[in-house]
Amino acid sequence: MKSVETDDDDDVNSNIKINVNDDVVVVMEDNRQQIQSNYTDNWNEMYDLLLKCSHHECHRNVPTDYYIIEDGGRKNLGQWLNCQRQLETQGTLDTRKEKLLTNAGVIWEVVPPKQWERMFTLLEKYKHSNNGDCNVPRNYKEDGLNLGTWLSKQRLAKKEGIIDPVEQMRLEKLGIVWNTFSQQWDEKYYLLLQYKQREGNCRVPQKHRENNENLGAWLNKQRQIKKKGKLDDKRLRKLEDIGVIWSFI
Repeated sequence: MKSVETDDDDDVNSNIKINVNDDVVVVMEDNRQQIQSNYTDNWNEMYDLLLKCSHHECHRNVPTDYYIIEDGGRKNLGQWLNCQRQLETQGTLDTRKEKLLTNAGVIWEVVPPKQWERMFTLLEKYKHSNNGDCNVPRNYKEDGLNLGTWLSKQRLAKKEGIIDPVEQMRLEKLGIVWNTFSQQWDEKYYLLLQYKQREGNCRVPQKHRENNENLGAWLNKQRQIKKKGKLDDKRLRKLEDIGVIWSFI
């Protein structure tokens, strides 16, 4: 048996001897070593991810919310690197680890990049990877960041007239379509033209798909909107000009 001295809560000057079983001490030491081993393994894993990171400023300025999907799991690389910076600032980061990170190109004191610029760069990346298309799905993420949500906010800012003029110009130059609903309508309209050129009429069966798009259902919806008196006059004329029949006898 081992004796351990500890301070009593009621009298800091008095000592109480507690008998601790040797086996318990061994288990506690084993647990401590296991925790230390797990921490080291995790640190090494995150460090390896940092070295492999393809982000254009990955080693120097990883965003705090940046993460990587690895082996089906989410690795919060940005938070991890931010934690290393905090430890370095506090003077509690292991010297060997600090040297490894420094050699990897980590800058300890950084000025966070402007969020808009970072997202715009990701949008350029998306366009390059999608044959020039900038219509990012709302829930789409690029490099772990919510690019689709960000673009939706830019459209909302444009609609409300509060978008920065320079940012608007840059987005338009990149190819952003502000009114995606209008674009979708035009795309369906051109599919209808394609159908007419092939079939000679606009009597599209309701379940017909054109270029894998549900053209029949779309045209039926236009009829319903027209019946309610809510179809835009310009669109109504465009449909009538190509021979759309609003009701069948």
